[in-house]
Amino acid sequence: MKDYKTMELPAGYKPKISEPYMCAQQKAYFFQLLSQQRQELMNSEAELKHKTIEANLNHSTGDYIDDAETDMEAKLTIRTASRTNLLITKYDKALKRLEDGTYGYSKESGDEIGIKRLMARPVAELTIAEQEIKEKSER
Repeated sequence: MKDYKTMELPAGYKPKISEPYMCAQQKAYFFQLLSQQRQELMNSEAELKHKTIEANLNHSTGDYIDDAETDMEAKLTIRTASRTNLLITKYDKALKRLEDGTYGYSKESGDEIGIKRLMARPVAELTIAEQEIKEKSER
């Protein structure tokens, strides 16, 4: 059996509910999807860091309004970079779960998360029902 990391999928392949859950093709699909989206986030994070450095270099103009606007933009950039970092960590964890065979299964119950949910949110760790319960308890 081919390793899912090097498996080539047919053009336009999408996981199907009719296939065995987390079969080699599905693993290959989610590996490629997670890897691609993680790389896009890494590129975005690098761009944000570059913008932050530029903003810091050109910080003080002597105009209070311009300086306040620059500070707001820098804070927004830092907040966005922080969120991007958290999301990259989620992708790293999802790739690790794929490697250890737990990807696609709830970390709480071990139940299948489901193809549709993983297609919508590849880094999901819980079933929809479990996620709803978690969100209600956090409110």
